[in-house]
Amino acid sequence: MTIKQLRKLIAEKSEKFDLTHHKQAILRGLLIFAKHDDDMALEFGHDVIYADSIEGSLEYLSDEDIHELIKLNWHIDENSECWCHH
Repeated sequence: MTIKQLRKLIAEKSEKFDLTHHKQAILRGLLIFAKHDDDMALEFGHDVIYADSIEGSLEYLSDEDIHELIKLNWHIDENSECWCHH
């Protein structure tokens, strides 16, 4: 998958994110990244978690992983080109 295809998938996301499961979505997303990278660098902002770079993660994430991350409301931070969750 390319970054362009990923951006399109995120833009086309039709499901509304259920905020009642916000913590689980963050944890499930982090588990997806962790199964591929035990030493992943995370960064935390005021109301955001930044995970792996988009370019680097597309090398190891399966299409299933990507679709699950999008379903869990993970998206691209335009400034850092990393996965993020607010």
